[in-house]
Amino acid sequence: MRISDGARGARRTTTWAAVVFALAVSGSPAFAQRPNQAEDESTTFVEEGRAALKHGDLDDAAKALDQALALNPRRVEAYVLRSAVFAAKNRYKDGIALLRKAQALAPADSAVLTALGSQLVLSGDADGGIPLLQQVVAKEPARYDAQLLIGHHAHDIGRWRDAVTALEAYFANRPAVLAGEDAKNRIELADAYLRAHQAQQALAMFEHAAESSKGATRERARLGVAWATAAIDCRRARPLLEALEPVAQQHPEVWLVDGQCALSLGDANGALALGRRYIDRGPKNVAAGHALVGEAQAARGNLIEARKELETAHELEPDKRRWTVRLASVLRRAGHASDGLAALAKLGPPAMPSADPEWWAEDGECTLANSDAAGALKLLEPLASGELANDSQIQTVYGAALLAASQPDAAVKALDAAESLGSTARSKKLLATALTAVGVEKLTANDAGAAELVLARADQLDADPIIWRDLGIARLAENKPADATGPLDRAAKADPSPIVAMLDARAHALTGDIAAARPLYDRALANDKDNAVEIAIDWAASELAGGDPAIAVTALEKTEKAAKSSPLAQRHRGALAEARHAAALKALEAGNGGKAVELLRASVTGDPTLGAKCDLALASVAAGDAASAVAALRAVAGQSCPFPPPADTQAVPILTAFVDGLTPRHASRALDKLTSLQSKATGTAAALLGTAIRVVALDAAQEAYRDGDLGAARRYLATARAANAKVGADELAHNLAVIELADGHVDVAIGELERLTAKLPEAWVNLGIAYERKGDQQRALDAWQRAKKAGVRFAALPEWIDAKERIYGGGK
Repeated sequence: MRISDGARGARRTTTWAAVVFALAVSGSPAFAQRPNQAEDESTTFVEEGRAALKHGDLDDAAKALDQALALNPRRVEAYVLRSAVFAAKNRYKDGIALLRKAQALAPADSAVLTALGSQLVLSGDADGGIPLLQQVVAKEPARYDAQLLIGHHAHDIGRWRDAVTALEAYFANRPAVLAGEDAKNRIELADAYLRAHQAQQALAMFEHAAESSKGATRERARLGVAWATAAIDCRRARPLLEALEPVAQQHPEVWLVDGQCALSLGDANGALALGRRYIDRGPKNVAAGHALVGEAQAARGNLIEARKELETAHELEPDKRRWTVRLASVLRRAGHASDGLAALAKLGPPAMPSADPEWWAEDGECTLANSDAAGALKLLEPLASGELANDSQIQTVYGAALLAASQPDAAVKALDAAESLGSTARSKKLLATALTAVGVEKLTANDAGAAELVLARADQLDADPIIWRDLGIARLAENKPADATGPLDRAAKADPSPIVAMLDARAHALTGDIAAARPLYDRALANDKDNAVEIAIDWAASELAGGDPAIAVTALEKTEKAAKSSPLAQRHRGALAEARHAAALKALEAGNGGKAVELLRASVTGDPTLGAKCDLALASVAAGDAASAVAALRAVAGQSCPFPPPADTQAVPILTAFVDGLTPRHASRALDKLTSLQSKATGTAAALLGTAIRVVALDAAQEAYRDGDLGAARRYLATARAANAKVGADELAHNLAVIELADGHVDVAIGELERLTAKLPEAWVNLGIAYERKGDQQRALDAWQRAKKAGVRFAALPEWIDAKERIYGGGK
């Protein structure tokens, strides 16, 4: 805000007259060619005129100076002083005519040009006077009088930066005699600072003026302090504006500025009330009030009412550029960007860009909203790099145009400039968007480190789920899953998108937190049909890396049908086969050979790898399915399985002989085959071979024992005992004890069988038989009762127990 035009005009006339007067009294003499000046009698009259001017005796000064000119019509100094008298009497036309004569005598004399330019300006001919003053200061920047008039003129026409330059030069060079005018001129400079978006400098200057003045000038300075504070921080400004309420009736612009602050702080209702108060109680011309009401209605989303109020403001002040610019903004927001462009075009651009940067900014906004990013760039680029390079609004709109034109790197540069010049919520958000776009480009170029840097900065500027997602992706790409979980957790909480849930799940899975990953994967899989196959593959990979392969199988089987027509069909088929393979090995490890065989058969069907085939053969053997085992072993015969060497080539022959040996009457042949492999078997193969020999030999011994061939049974048991195996030791000891019992070595058998009962409950049955043969019927009954209690299944056991109990009582 500035003081009213009438007050400014009165103050300006007084100040300019004082400057001209100071020039006449204390300025350096100005001369044309006058070789005999030292002896010129006019000198006496010039000094008399100067003295009279100092004392304010204008008539005496005029009389003396007229005599000086009569004696020496070429004395230029006398012309300048005489013109000062005319200026003091507001007779600018006479002063100008006199100075034209002096100009003819001394065309380049700075005193003449300053005086002539000043009086032209005073007379209202700024177009004629300002160029003369500019000519002077170009050669003599210290001409404070010329600088002051240039500064005031620049202020009047809205060339704020030119006003700042000229007024700063004035204060740097003005004589002490003019210090009394400082407060008023500081207010003028402060106002120019404020309009040139240098609010901090404006605040300091207004505060200085307030401290060194009183009366109306001090009141004006206090208003300026409030205006400048509002430009910096409306929260700080509103208490200052409230304190000005007692003078608001005389300065209703207080309500306008407070209303603008209310708007910037999101208080649209407060702004609306202040605007209406200005209309009801302010000056007759309430255009500014209607404009504020219009902006408040726009902030509330009432764009129809906003347009109506701004059109009223425009009708009341058709030459007020700001109202048209605000109207164009509302039209754009209402979806009528073309109408906004038409309104701006009708108004036309300012004579100089700095005179109305908001026009250029809104023209760029409307052009951009009209889907013409190229046009907006063409409009704004020369301004953003030229006269309006230090305008934050121009840099913001330029940055938005660069973003729309897919030039995010250049947009970052422009929006960085906007932020440094005057941060706003929009410039901050646009900068975050531009940084995110740059980050995505770097991710696409596999430069995750650089992507993380710009995305982390974007995250600091604007809390946005898209930024969190992309930052998480960058950190995952850098193999920093622990750092990725934070932004991805926030993104998944704010954004229900299944792909975000999947990324968050992946981050947790990679940190080993599979429990946190599973519900996220499940949520993603349940809510995304289009990407279900990809999600299932990702989930399965996480489970295989450190979770439960059975869950991986379930996830992949859910999407098996959809995968058949998907571009990821081959990946899905391979992933499912791998998951089934892994789940089968886990089932096999848990002793569930049947489930392992089922899974491995499905795995081989989906992806018949040699590893799966070899494991299928192993699982079939473990499941005791001889027929399936034989078929599976034949499928990999002669091939090198992915087992540790030499098991890679020996496991299949060993298992083949083992399965053969489990067939009745084939034990001898199988054992011959197995023992023939002992010389080459080492490591895993040797352990497998020893186990196979012992198991086949134990089965053969049992078969021979049932057939009554104790000799064959002893031979087979000897083979089993010789086998290098960890399994079957208790069963071997048990069977040897049974042979001892059959050979009549009852006490030996009893000692061994009693040792085995804790590990092998079946030993109780034969222990009972041993006690019965020894004649200890009670111990025999006790042993059989213990066998029954342990769950041993033996067909004759209930009958034996029943018979003993009838004879010897219930026992235990």
